[in-house]
Amino acid sequence: MRILRVLGPVAVVAAAVAGCAGPPAPAVPAPAAPVLLVQGPEPAPMPVDAAPLDATTVPGCGSGCEVRFDIALPDGGRFAGVQGPATGAPDALLVRRTAEGEVRTAEPVPGASVTEGVCDAQRCVAVLEVDAQAVEAVVVDVDDLTVTGSAGGGTGARPVDLDGDDRVDVALPLVTGGPGEGGPVSWWTWRQTPDGALEMTGCRPPADDQEAPQELQTGPCPV
Repeated sequence: MRILRVLGPVAVVAAAVAGCAGPPAPAVPAPAAPVLLVQGPEPAPMPVDAAPLDATTVPGCGSGCEVRFDIALPDGGRFAGVQGPATGAPDALLVRRTAEGEVRTAEPVPGASVTEGVCDAQRCVAVLEVDAQAVEAVVVDVDDLTVTGSAGGGTGARPVDLDGDDRVDVALPLVTGGPGEGGPVSWWTWRQTPDGALEMTGCRPPADDQEAPQELQTGPCPV
């Protein structure tokens, strides 16, 4: 005997629909895996150079002071040498202005004249003329205006990096004939140590019309 399977109404309808359908829909590709973006550290902001120092903003100056040098610092502040009023005994002032505009001054140097200044990343060297024949070079911490080192010599001091360590050193001339007498010039060089002191390294032999040295000297110094 042959047995026939009877399909229910739902199965018959489904089969009919399947038989009338068009070609199968194309397969939908799986979504691509998300790409992870790894962000590195933010670049450091470029230093903002503050406006030049206005002498009238220096405490105790008013309109009688003169800015002799004014150096932009990497943090956006300024380091400046300011000459006090010409009336009476002039004072040399070393000034630090922060990027926010706060003006700070070191103790004034009575009777001295500011001539020049040079800065590295951490400290500055300022040259002060203490009389007609002599100068003093001072190393100043730019954060708190503390003097960390000093050296004295004749006029014509040259603050510059002499050994390639990115710290400002000092070359100072000494006239061997004595102040006011003239004669051959011997250059003495001073190295700035990592803690900001000035350490004498040696001298160049005396000679007439000698140019400033381009490197630290190690020779003996005249007595």
